[in-house]
Amino acid sequence: MMLGQRPVNGITVRLNKSFDVGQMVRVYYPQQYRGRTPKWQSYYSTVGTVVEKFNDDTYLVQSKSWKSHKILHCDKLKSVQEFW
Repeated sequence: MMLGQRPVNGITVRLNKSFDVGQMVRVYYPQQYRGRTPKWQSYYSTVGTVVEKFNDDTYLVQSKSWKSHKILHCDKLKSVQEFW
């Protein structure tokens, strides 16, 4: 199995996510709160900026709410849609 592939029910599926340096992304951070329905919760918590691309799957992301940069896999990131 190569990088960027994930086995799903015994079938290898290629992840087609790619981000550019300087692009705004949202970070997947699953956290459940007591008394809240998971149906209405958003698990993408922090908005960050891609600082560096190590390979097709691994990115260095910076956010104002973090003390330092974080290295994240592409399946934990989602691009931010800007409407203005």
